[in-house]
Amino acid sequence: LLHSFAIFKVNDELAQNICRVHQIAVKFFHDVSTRDTGNRRCFRDQAYPYQRIVNGNLHGLNEPSPAKLLFRVWPNATEQPWHCESFRQASQTLARGLHSLLVECCQRILETRGGRQRCESSPPRKRFRADGVDAVQYLDSCTTPTLPLSLQESNKCPLDFFLYHNRIPSAVNCSEHVDRGALIVVCLTSVPGLEVRPKRGSGQRENGSFSGVGDCTDRDAGQMEVSSPDFICPEVLVHNANLFREVEDSCSNLICIMAGDQLSKLLEESTGPPTSTADNKKAKNHDFSVACVHRVRNRLKRARLSISYELRL
Repeated sequence: LLHSFAIFKVNDELAQNICRVHQIAVKFFHDVSTRDTGNRRCFRDQAYPYQRIVNGNLHGLNEPSPAKLLFRVWPNATEQPWHCESFRQASQTLARGLHSLLVECCQRILETRGGRQRCESSPPRKRFRADGVDAVQYLDSCTTPTLPLSLQESNKCPLDFFLYHNRIPSAVNCSEHVDRGALIVVCLTSVPGLEVRPKRGSGQRENGSFSGVGDCTDRDAGQMEVSSPDFICPEVLVHNANLFREVEDSCSNLICIMAGDQLSKLLEESTGPPTSTADNKKAKNHDFSVACVHRVRNRLKRARLSISYELRL
């Protein structure tokens, strides 16, 4: 995550699970949406069975803005409303897989950035298989109390389904922001939409391209707008670099992992300040703590369903 984000290829099992959930979610949004976007009463009637507010937290369906619908899943919550049993099973399986992947990513960051202080005399790691992901569980003191190793240990991590319906050209899909969690994963699709701003000095050229990966502009996108020099679109990057493999309609085996606001806190609690000049140089060379600023572009080729999972501490 030296650029504040990374593109990662998942294994076939997890890729198929992403696509299975994607298909179920598309059907769900189709079932609850109304063609008349101005008919608020109709939407409220359709959304009511799939929306609950528990202790101030949204569970299920909501309309955050005129540009999008959101179905938020708290995987461990007994109050979570579901459209059907297959949606519940597939979403919980996906959440477990993505959670394990992000936990492993956090552990590798800790190990690379400063695990020297707490992991040098650690016993061997234990590998286990979890929902299509080769996850790593650390059974030693380098595991911090704030990092939930399994999904069962946390009720703070949401799995979100955002439908950007692309019906209102002037609507803002999602303005630039950072997420509160330690790490965030967004499943890449065949509809370019996610845009990320690389950390300064991380390989971005003056003309807006991104060294070592490909061209960040949308030469192949036809009528779509070109990304600004400060932002790049991971989905365009992987298409231009011929890395994108469509598993099912709109789905791929690629995800984008982004640093969140809590990552710096996790690093501080786990590694402490550098104890020598060499440690300080190493920390600067492996600075993963800058949260990734990202957004969703306002002009899309067509409707986009975005699946994301956030590892919160």
